[in-house]
This record gives sequence, C-alpha cells and structure tokens, in this order.
Amino acid sequence: MTDIYLIRHGETEWNRLGKTQGASDIPLNDAGRLQAHATGRALARGAWDAVYTSPSVRASETASIICSHGGCSGGRIIPDERLMERSYGSAEGLTIPERTARFGHKNAVPDAEPWETVKARGIACIEEIAETHPQGHVLAVGHGGLITSVLVVITDGEYTHRSGPLKNAGVSRISYDPDDGWRLVWYNRDASDLVEPMIMR
Repeated sequence: MTDIYLIRHGETEWNRLGKTQGASDIPLNDAGRLQAHATGRALARGAWDAVYTSPSVRASETASIICSHGGCSGGRIIPDERLMERSYGSAEGLTIPERTARFGHKNAVPDAEPWETVKARGIACIEEIAETHPQGHVLAVGHGGLITSVLVVITDGEYTHRSGPLKNAGVSRISYDPDDGWRLVWYNRDASDLVEPMIMR
C-alpha cells in the first residue's frame, strides 16, 4: 500500500485578500511560512520516501520549509508540473465579486483550464507516485483546486469543491492498494489536527 499526504501550500497575500491565484506565481506571506513550519514540525515525526511539489513558488517553498524539519529522505524535493493549480486565465488576480461582475458568474471564465483536464493530470501524477513508490510514504505539496480535483475522483464525488476550502498547509491522506484501489484516509487536517503517530522507521 502507498500512502500519499496531499498538502496545500501555506497562505499568500492573494489568499488573504481573496484573489484568484491559479497559475500566477505568488509567494507565501509570513503567516503562510508559519503554517508551513507548523505542519513541518507535525510531519517530522514521520519518515518520507519522497517529496513531490508543484513548481510554483508558494508550493515549493512550503515543501522546503516542511522538509527543513526532518523526515524527508535525502532532502530531495521533486517538482512535477501536474501538481500545479488550475489556470484561471483572465480571472487571475480578481476576487469572487470581481469575477462575477466581469464574467456574469464566478465560474464563467472563458479561458480557464477545464476541470476535467485538472483532474486528469492530478490523477496521472498520483498514480505515477503510487507506481514509483509501492509500500511508500510520500508527501505531495500542491494547491486547493488541484487537490480537491484529485479527491473528487478518488471518492467518486463525495468530496467536492462544495466541501469547503482546504486549509492552508492542511493535509489530506490518501492511500492506494493494488487490490482495493484508492481511498481517502482522512481529510483537511492542519498542524493542530495531526495528532496521530506518523510513519516511523
């Protein structure tokens, strides 16, 4: 069985201001760095076979901060573009009210990346991780929309974008068994919720 801990990046100023980020490369703010350190301390109790990250600066910095607390095998962080956030095109930088005013509906963005494409690349990424690390314990740092899209698929729609926003630096644990497929072990925990023992070796 492969365990993958899907981690949303820490907070950015655009998160704080309610702006749509998408493919825009926005760095963490000070609160986001503190969130990443807290999650890193909680996850340092584990032993991780690999760490994957979206190449965006807010995700890669989150991954680096988490690994600075230990537990990451060899300290190598692997960037994978399939973990990037959905591109929102001309909606990036806009708040939800601004998107609604410009496009008639917050989701009616003509040049946004289709959700089906986001789901397909996210699932392809985690399937490759599971194949590469059978019996492994892996961290994967990404984005709220991307992670939710993966959860939509593996839970057959039980967890959707209507389930509420993923916490910044929050963790959702999924597992893959060749006989039973994917399952969601637990969902959207921040550092204060990560009280179960991590994987130790």
